[in-house]
Amino acid sequence: MRINNIFLRNFRAVGEDGLNIDLRTNRTTILGENNVGKSSIFAAIKKILKGSESSWDKEDWHGADQQKTIEICLECLLDEEQIKRIITTLALPSTVPQYIES
Repeated sequence: MRINNIFLRNFRAVGEDGLNIDLRTNRTTILGENNVGKSSIFAAIKKILKGSESSWDKEDWHGADQQKTIEICLECLLDEEQIKRIITTLALPSTVPQYIES
């Protein structure tokens, strides 16, 4: 799996303005001052990949404001085996070719 883009809003250090990172370039380092969202990026990816196994804590909401909606969007490039596992895990009525771009 290759993550091409990640968008966060109202998650941990990332507030209402959101954070959008294009990862299609060959980046290997994420730099920034304290409390700007570096660790939040990796925590969000972990939350998505763990799915229902992941629990949500009050600290996951920016400013602990649970009235706001957390947005975590990942744009990923998957191989056929990864697509098959997702279809099976989610019990989707789909086939792999429906998810492959031509």
